Amino acid sequence: TQSTWGVISRLFAMRAVRRVVVSKPPLVFQTKKIKSLVESGNIAQAKALLEELKLQRIQPDAVLYSTLLKYYAVRHDLSGAHSIYKEMVTAGVKPDVRTYNVLGKMHLDLADVEGAKQWISSMKSDGINPTIVTYTQWLKFFVDQENEEGTTNTLREMEMAGIHPDKFTFSVLIKQRIANNNIEGAIDIIDQMVKAKIPPHCVPISRIIKALVQSQQIERAKELLHKVIAAGSELDFVVFRIPLRHFVATQDLNEASCFLSFIHRTRPDILKTYEFFTGCVNVNHSSTEIRFLAQAFLKSTASTCLRSCNSLMELLAEWGEMQSANQLLEQMSAAGIRPNVSTFTSLAKLFASEDFDKAMQVLRVMSDSGTPTIFPYHELIRHCAAANRPENASLVIREMMRVGLTPTSETLSCLQVNPRLRDMAQLDMILTNAGLPGAAISRLFHM
Repeated sequence: TQSTWGVISRLFAMRAVRRVVVSKPPLVFQTKKIKSLVESGNIAQAKALLEELKLQRIQPDAVLYSTLLKYYAVRHDLSGAHSIYKEMVTAGVKPDVRTYNVLGKMHLDLADVEGAKQWISSMKSDGINPTIVTYTQWLKFFVDQENEEGTTNTLREMEMAGIHPDKFTFSVLIKQRIANNNIEGAIDIIDQMVKAKIPPHCVPISRIIKALVQSQQIERAKELLHKVIAAGSELDFVVFRIPLRHFVATQDLNEASCFLSFIHRTRPDILKTYEFFTGCVNVNHSSTEIRFLAQAFLKSTASTCLRSCNSLMELLAEWGEMQSANQLLEQMSAAGIRPNVSTFTSLAKLFASEDFDKAMQVLRVMSDSGTPTIFPYHELIRHCAAANRPENASLVIREMMRVGLTPTSETLSCLQVNPRLRDMAQLDMILTNAGLPGAAISRLFHM
């Protein structure tokens, strides 16, 4: 009894201590709150919270003051930023490297080199050494100003301080080399990154690839892509699209097909996205370029992958390229690639505008080849409704039910893309002609 209550009391005391330990200190909580207010632009309320902390005798730290400082710095408000800095020093809070970096960058953004240098001097006087962030800010400024001497001197200072460039520093240097048409220098920077085991970022890689392609150095572009992929760079499809866009624009079939095969070997996942193919053609010359892209694709090893074929088929369907779609379908058949629901959906959409009977045939082939799915039927129903062909929509719904698929509320939504078919009597007629009972509409609306 008494000993039992003693054990229980100790357990509750332990839980209370645990709660105290894991709870956040007031300063940490308020700093996050102030940061949120600053990011939303509510500086008045953020400063009011700062005053509340002082009244509670909670000393703000350098992190909190730097958060407020950044608000004024990004707005290039020298008076406001300097005011926060003075308040910080008056409160006895020692500025940290973040404080000085924010102040220095603000002056560099205003092209005030002398002002920025003064903050560097203040930083060193406080016993704080410049960091990689500090030097990168200066490098970016000199590169944007096309100041070769400033860039060289900053790199020399970094080396003397024993600070090695990071990926952001390297990116700034690559930008400089490209701006000066120094492709070799940019590639040398990439080699340094690979050697330092820093995977190059896709933005500087894109710049170099674009420069190489424009100077007709295609093989070097491929070599560079191989190198950075091996180094662990996570490149998006935009990088690979740069050479292919060039080949499509210049109608170089051999190079285009070879490059598609290259992508298929190195990053096959990229070819499985519809967005990759849409960005490879110029909107003003879309039909010609889409047909050319299809020819290059058929000639490449990429045509052996179902998902890649489906991505291109979606593009062909979008632009109504019937002939190219037929060629792709024939090549898929010859390669033993069986179409799936994505293939059939694109084909149904493609043939719907030109040949309704052919579109229906596509659906029958799909149902005969395995378990049918509802998406291709809905795509065709949507097209029939948009073209104001309710009798064809009835035929599709009838075919859908023949293979064991049940119409849903989504089926009605497909019909209602045409405002003329939103009338209940019209819908009832379409569904009745499809063989549905009279109460079908109300049942579908409640699915």
